[in-house]
Amino acid sequence: MSDEATLSQHLSELRKRLTWSAIVLIIVSIVCFIFHQQILSMLMGPASGFPGMPNEKPVYTDLTEFLGIAMKVSLMVGFFISMPFVIWHIIMFVSPGLNKSEKKYLYIFLPISMVVFAAGASFGYYILFPPAVQFLISFGTDIATPMIRIGNYVNL
Repeated sequence: MSDEATLSQHLSELRKRLTWSAIVLIIVSIVCFIFHQQILSMLMGPASGFPGMPNEKPVYTDLTEFLGIAMKVSLMVGFFISMPFVIWHIIMFVSPGLNKSEKKYLYIFLPISMVVFAAGASFGYYILFPPAVQFLISFGTDIATPMIRIGNYVNL
């Protein structure tokens, strides 16, 4: 009975873990913002080198569009990179309430699900996305000139 925590202790532990997760997300997102040009160049890879493109660079049509896209991409990549840390904090918060068999399944299926997610994301980026972008770029080139807006491309 002495190892059970009160509601206020649970909330305090949850607040501590959420605070650390938010701090890591903010730090990683700031680092990603420093490297936003490299990240955007990598994301633009599938759209480069197609015939019919008037230029290699995407365009932006609003004064603040590129700044917003840089922040959005930095936050998304920061969230993706900091996710293992956040998941670890969630597991550390939940694990005292799990029995041994539940913990066993958690420790088996969590790494498997992370590997499957990474494999699916890689498959989508390297296998599915380039032909889709090529189709979308070349679909109307006989009538109109494709000009990729960076905001629309990142929102894909």
